Amino acid sequence: MWKWKFSGLLLLLFLACEKFEYSPHQDHTPSFKNTNINNDNIHLLKEKEKKSNNDTIKIAVIGDTQGYYNETKDFVKTINAYHDLDLVVHNGDITDFGLLKEHQVIQNIFADLKFPIVTVIGNHDMLGNGENVYKNLYGDLNFSFDYKGTRFIFFNSNAMEYNFRPGVPDINWISSQLVATLNFKRAILVSHVGFYDRDFGKINTEK
Repeated sequence: MWKWKFSGLLLLLFLACEKFEYSPHQDHTPSFKNTNINNDNIHLLKEKEKKSNNDTIKIAVIGDTQGYYNETKDFVKTINAYHDLDLVVHNGDITDFGLLKEHQVIQNIFADLKFPIVTVIGNHDMLGNGENVYKNLYGDLNFSFDYKGTRFIFFNSNAMEYNFRPGVPDINWISSQLVATLNFKRAILVSHVGFYDRDFGKINTEK
């Protein structure tokens, strides 16, 4: 009899495996289907561009939502009262500790946002296994897209988290994105750490 009970217990554990975290630092879970979030929202933005007949761009900016869930809900409610925004930019520190669970909570809140939202990684989002979590959910750390004649360049600027090793931020990549083409007339660079901040790195600031 005990063998049947033991087998039943194992079956229940397998069926309920998605109810548990094997580690607070896990970087993915099959139950959280949101992946490639930035590209999905950029696609929504491109669809919106097809229906637009002007080059005016209206943007709302939010950052450092790290743990401020009620305030983020208030932000979503406020932004949804507008009717003519193009997109929302989140300039990093989505989370406090880079945990998947934190991203899940924030994404559940942003699910009510009626405008596309595009994010860049912040230093808090890189804590622990946070960089892998971010990549799994949002995609590349450096990316760009064109919208209404403007090139948006999102880049990882958290140089201090890499001990200021060359390549973060990737100045050469940023420069390549700024080469003039017919697709854009102006550019907006989005990062978490400002170029004037010590965490950006003195050499990078000079560049």
